[in-house]
Amino acid sequence: MGLLSLAKKSVKELIEEGYPESVAKKIADGTLPMDEASRQARADAMGMTGDRFLRGHSANVRPKSDEDMFMVKAETDGDFPGSKAHGVAESYARGGEVYDEATDSYLQVPGEITPLRHNADNLFHVDVGGDDYSGAYAHVPGFEGTGARVGSDDIASAVKQQFNNGWQGTRFEDMVDYFNNSASPGHPTDIYNILGSRGEVKIRHADKAAFDPEYNGSNIMGNADPRLLAGVAGATAAGLAAPMIKNSGMISAPRSETLFDITMGARDLERRLEGSPASLLFPSGLVDYLETVNRETEDPNALTRVMALADFL
Repeated sequence: MGLLSLAKKSVKELIEEGYPESVAKKIADGTLPMDEASRQARADAMGMTGDRFLRGHSANVRPKSDEDMFMVKAETDGDFPGSKAHGVAESYARGGEVYDEATDSYLQVPGEITPLRHNADNLFHVDVGGDDYSGAYAHVPGFEGTGARVGSDDIASAVKQQFNNGWQGTRFEDMVDYFNNSASPGHPTDIYNILGSRGEVKIRHADKAAFDPEYNGSNIMGNADPRLLAGVAGATAAGLAAPMIKNSGMISAPRSETLFDITMGARDLERRLEGSPASLLFPSGLVDYLETVNRETEDPNALTRVMALADFL
């Protein structure tokens, strides 16, 4: 079903598909035509890049426009399964468990790949020369000392801290970047870290976004899973775009968004360390404990508490 069919849907149905309420109303009343030519014209007016990018992620933690994120640039011949870019994104599309309040159990949720576009045009450039992400090297002007940084994460972090340079992200040219537990064919691609936290930077769903120039929220428009929105059709765009969708009978919202962000960052680091000696030092028991206590409907059991304590011993 094409995007043109969206005009025939009610505001409620459009919200259930993930569109912010303000945007859903404009689609429904025809203010925002969803034919490809109209969408493209609005995207061009917003300064969105003509390139497509792919981000692999857990299905219950979807991209938001106001967050910093790594993504891989799709090749000129598309982002189809089997392409180098798709392979990189697929390696990060990791499934995971979400707590199901209705059955008081955990559900396995598959990972996803979301196609994206953005308007970031002032990027710090690093030529990695075919090496992997751990070998990326750059001097970031203005950063501590000489600004020398090693590894894509450290470089991207240093670039983010240099507000005066106006950088909106980092382009890592010819870099091998695969989830550590994946069998990497060693094909270098162009990896981007886009700073959605910069107020002027917009990230949108490449295929479903309405590209409403008046919308400045975090919802990338159109990537929500209707299965996870049962009972919350009247929620606001912010609610629909939350990392863990509000208590809907499917997913339990975290007690603390800050703690949720910390544990998600820790899990990302854990993925990076897999297969290396440093992984033996990772406090996985502690992170399990923090994730559990942050769920509104669950308390850590005895084993979880013991494993957390063991990380301190």
